Amino acid sequence: MNEPLVFRRYTRAELDRQYNNRAAVPEFLDLYAAWRDPAATLLRTYAHRLDAPYGPSEREKLDIIMPDPARHGPGPYPVNVYFHGGYWSSRSKSDLTLTARPFVEAGAVAVIAGYTLMPDVDLNELVAQCRAAVAWVHANAAEINADPDRLFVSGNSAGGHIAAMLIADGAIPIKGGCALSGVFDLEPLRHCYMHDELKFSADDVLRNSPMIFDPVPAAPFIVAVGGDESDEFKRQSAELVEAWNERGGNCTPMTIPGCNHFTIVAEFADPKTQLAIAAVRQMGL
Repeated sequence: MNEPLVFRRYTRAELDRQYNNRAAVPEFLDLYAAWRDPAATLLRTYAHRLDAPYGPSEREKLDIIMPDPARHGPGPYPVNVYFHGGYWSSRSKSDLTLTARPFVEAGAVAVIAGYTLMPDVDLNELVAQCRAAVAWVHANAAEINADPDRLFVSGNSAGGHIAAMLIADGAIPIKGGCALSGVFDLEPLRHCYMHDELKFSADDVLRNSPMIFDPVPAAPFIVAVGGDESDEFKRQSAELVEAWNERGGNCTPMTIPGCNHFTIVAEFADPKTQLAIAAVRQMGL
């Protein structure tokens, strides 16, 4: 007996495989571990402030890493706020410290944001916290020697979704952004294994799927995905670019050959790669 299709052309088992990045890349923990020493070196090299609170809960904190004024002048500097991945339910900002490297080396302030994980909050509250994080950076730009008129966002996986949500809603004047391997259409997650944990409702999907937002942001947005990722993650990125650009958006697609859902982060963190160069150039650096 054939298994029923649960989303487009996929059965439940097939859709599970499309979205289970940890099963597809079983060495993912080793990849995270490999980023720790370079991240520690980065923090020894650049002035920084860790765990700056932007809200009342334990995870509503920011890590702020500063460029070298001897190389880049006294500031104020452009600023990028980065959001970590983990399907909104795992990982932390300290896992992604290394993503600050291309920004601080180019002369920007790098901010890495934490947020309360699901299921301790629902997705609406999680996005609201991330919006508050960017609002804090904008309001307190002078305190961190940043230029509030040159504010950018980025993130990987769930963080890519968050970046798209924030640049789309227009609540804060964000000048541009970059999403790595983002999820922009939440409907398939209601039909795969992640639903057991996330339990998205139909309303959650409507409120938090930036692919269907209208109007769309005019600010430039890089939408990157690894060449070795699943067909669904490639679809998510390609369809966001198509949907937004058809309605007046300014999306630039990038497919990074040889990268999977995790190694694309290391690619982004390397200032010499085309992905990092594109993100830095978007900031005018």
